[in-house]
Amino acid sequence: MSLTPTIYSSDDPGAPQLSGTVGSLISVLRAVLVGGYGSKDAAGWTEEFVGSDPYKAVFRNSPITSSGYCTRVLDDGTAAAGGSARSATMRAFESMTDVDTGLGPTPTVSQMSNGYLWAKSQTANATNRSWFAFANDRWVYLFVAVGGTGSPDDVPYFMGDIDSMMFGDDHCYLLSGTSSTAYTGSGANYSLSKLLSFISASNSGGRWGAAVRDVDASGSFGRSFSLAPGSVYCRGQAPTNAGGGGGGYGSSQCVGDYPSPVTGGVMFEYALVRESSEPRGFMPGVFVPLHASGMGNKAVVPDVDGMAPGTSFMFKTFSSDSTVPGAIILNLGSVK
Repeated sequence: MSLTPTIYSSDDPGAPQLSGTVGSLISVLRAVLVGGYGSKDAAGWTEEFVGSDPYKAVFRNSPITSSGYCTRVLDDGTAAAGGSARSATMRAFESMTDVDTGLGPTPTVSQMSNGYLWAKSQTANATNRSWFAFANDRWVYLFVAVGGTGSPDDVPYFMGDIDSMMFGDDHCYLLSGTSSTAYTGSGANYSLSKLLSFISASNSGGRWGAAVRDVDASGSFGRSFSLAPGSVYCRGQAPTNAGGGGGGYGSSQCVGDYPSPVTGGVMFEYALVRESSEPRGFMPGVFVPLHASGMGNKAVVPDVDGMAPGTSFMFKTFSSDSTVPGAIILNLGSVK
């Protein structure tokens, strides 16, 4: 087990491929989180149950370094909207006794009848879709090019423990996704409520930056910060824009293009996660870029000022709502 994150990609030798076919998301998650592939070691999760149905799986993050929550993946093409293999449905649990039974569901059935949806492709066929993952034994970010109209069209997902502000927060496991009744396969629907959509471009001039997306269904915690049983919704927000509202950084709020003319480097801030109006913690391993543009997809910035010596950043671009581009900074550290 290791807290050092690893980058995984569909371009890696031996990497599993993702498509709009049953079981393909489970294959990718199993390789990234549990089994590894090619020259890439697994992130350090476990697959808790292996049943007779190959299209069900339960993945658990480390109970030693993190909460030990379980996430059940149903990838048989039946539960998602329209009964299509374009997507899989996800639900987390505090604990599970078999592949179908668990305590403390996140989200609850009353919140989301089928759980959160992770789209794999806009078409229910074997056309491969590129993917990119950033993971350790506590959390995983997965970006999927579902084939939409965005530029780029990578859609972000997250499951795992955030960096909580609470001491001993054993229920800071967060599962993101969209409503399993909203996705229809069209570009306008697949990412309406992704948690990371708060890191997106402003509507003013299409410039890079961070915007608040106050969509309850973007993600949920296992329990509230009060620790009362029951899943609660959360949302992402950039601290600089904590004053609220929709909107986001326009040209007057960004610090300018990358690199900064003042420091010659990258300007960034933490990615805040709020439960209702209260900050619960931060998205782990990532930062919000404050630049208006100039950030190439997967471009690496070595030896970042203000970080530990040798720390590198990677800009990862994606589409937050199928038409508006966004960017996030991966904190590579000594990434493998």
